[in-house]
Amino acid sequence: MQTALTRPHRTRRQAKTGARPKRARVFFIFYRPDLPASPRRMQTALILIIALAVAGLLIWPPLAKSTLWRAAITPLASIIGSGFLVLGPVLHHAFGAYAALAMAVLCALAWWFSRAIAHNILRLAEGSRRPIEVWLDRAASWALAFAYMVSVAYYVNLFGAFAARLTPVTDPHAA
Repeated sequence: MQTALTRPHRTRRQAKTGARPKRARVFFIFYRPDLPASPRRMQTALILIIALAVAGLLIWPPLAKSTLWRAAITPLASIIGSGFLVLGPVLHHAFGAYAALAMAVLCALAWWFSRAIAHNILRLAEGSRRPIEVWLDRAASWALAFAYMVSVAYYVNLFGAFAARLTPVTDPHAA
């Protein structure tokens, strides 16, 4: 069975003379020597090449076994998942054309906040803490647990809204 990708393409000259087209060798899924290169096909090929290069880098043994990489990958996945994929559309809705600038400001604030956390971790490693610091640490742990529950509830709500759109029920209360 021939599909659009495997069927030989007939040139105008072949159509006039009745010659049978030669089957083109397909070295790459988007490579068809008998068709002109289009910007969209070139962009698709470039994206695939970059994706393969990044995948190769991620499975490169020195990087995959690196302690720093293994410690950073889980928070990085969380930031990309909830930070960019969820917050990006929210920022676009709120700030319009300035959404990228708002995301950059949020990234700078997050970096600044991470520096404060790193400073506190280093200070904790030095020695004992005062009672107020112990109390603030416990309060921060409870606040983080509450924030995590809110985050999970948001994702459940988001999933429910998505699942409700797949059904014939269009009532806003269905989600």
